[in-house]
Amino acid sequence: MPNESVDRLVGALGDRMLTLDDFCRTRMIEIGMHVDDLAHSVGVPTPELSADVTAEIIDIVVGIGRIRHGDWPIIHAPARSERSTTQVFPAF
Repeated sequence: MPNESVDRLVGALGDRMLTLDDFCRTRMIEIGMHVDDLAHSVGVPTPELSADVTAEIIDIVVGIGRIRHGDWPIIHAPARSERSTTQVFPAF
């Protein structure tokens, strides 16, 4: 993959095209979230994932929350819960 072009397009989600980087990022996030779901469903701790993977998951989940609820509710949820007027997490 290091030899692949950064703007190479990959088919995903039916007829949707993503860059190779975006495609790999979405798969990494999906696998990370599924690992957590699977661990929870069988009653074991979530395995440690690399900091890069967890950072990507946090980035996408917070981004979805920002789109759905706006910036200030996202800031208030973890930092000023007493001022939070909206349940923003879970983001989905």
